[in-house]
Amino acid sequence: MANYKDWYNEVVDNPQKLSEALVAFENEFLKGNELLTIEGNLIELIKYHSGYLAYYDTMHTQLQCLRDYYEGELNRIRAIALKEMLDNPPTNKAPNATQTNKLVDQDERVVEALSLYNDVSYMYKKFNAIMKGFESRGYSLGQLTELKKHGLEEARV
Repeated sequence: MANYKDWYNEVVDNPQKLSEALVAFENEFLKGNELLTIEGNLIELIKYHSGYLAYYDTMHTQLQCLRDYYEGELNRIRAIALKEMLDNPPTNKAPNATQTNKLVDQDERVVEALSLYNDVSYMYKKFNAIMKGFESRGYSLGQLTELKKHGLEEARV
């Protein structure tokens, strides 16, 4: 595990750092996948499990906040594009709501904001999977502890 870094505040302060943040999250995601494997000394696995869970939950929370931030940015940019479209319709006849939404969705700024939102949302969903994996890992470690306590670690089904 790398040292904790507050990517949320860094990206909000400087949106140019989003790609760097996503690379860091991807690297941590790959490390997290490796940590989900249950092999080795049971005591050691249990000892570090809560620390891993807390670390990855913090990263998951940062991604959730980034996703919410970019969703807000997308909505803000869509509103600006919509206002511009309504103030200056592309034709003499004002477009209906469906046409207006399609035109707004084609605006370059909206397309770029949607792309950024989708990138963050995708990584957030990957971390959802990691969090579910750590919850499952915790349950499995508990079950293995119970088996060991009862001397059944070598039982076969």
